[in-house]
Amino acid sequence: KEATIYVADNASTDDSILYIKRNFPEVKIIQNSSNGGYAKGYNDALQNVHETIYCLLNSDIEVTENWLQPITNVF
Repeated sequence: KEATIYVADNASTDDSILYIKRNFPEVKIIQNSSNGGYAKGYNDALQNVHETIYCLLNSDIEVTENWLQPITNVF
């Protein structure tokens, strides 16, 4: 199965979103207008995601190859 990748940005001030847009054009960017913290950032972003399955990962998580497959197999 294929997955759509979304990145939620909590009003960052660096060039991280520009980097993603240039290097990963298939990634969908959700730009929150303010940084309301971890929970508010996710809640605000999820209002713009309309998928059947969600997997939330924080920016400090490193995944291995094919990590998503066992999860999607359940569905």
